[in-house]
Amino acid sequence: MRRRREGVGFRFLLVFMVLVLVVAVFLLYRDRLAGLAPTAPAPATAPAPTEGAEEDESFPVGIRVVDAPSWLTVTVDGQTVLDQLGEPGFSEEFEVEQEIIIDAENAEAVRVEDGGEDVGPLGEGAVRFMITAEGT
Repeated sequence: MRRRREGVGFRFLLVFMVLVLVVAVFLLYRDRLAGLAPTAPAPATAPAPTEGAEEDESFPVGIRVVDAPSWLTVTVDGQTVLDQLGEPGFSEEFEVEQEIIIDAENAEAVRVEDGGEDVGPLGEGAVRFMITAEGT
């Protein structure tokens, strides 16, 4: 009977160690992915200008991360241009023609500037924020 109990304890310990190893590898892999720089997206084709519209009407949108990290996904004119963890001090500016969509996991740490004007923090928790050529 004693031998059977030792076998159960050993199996439990073995399963526990395997689970710890899997979690450790996952965390290491996730941290390595967060440290990679995003690859440059393929150039997007601009939509044909409509009659009476001026060419090259883009506007700058700046994104900063302050106080705490936040996962950011930024889509400019239908193309994802950023998908990474933004650490405090992160700052990036994007030229937008039609719209920009900002998905932030920790929105209170993300500040946005639209055409040089500070919009402020995006909100609380996870937020999707959109600015279009017509407005916020």
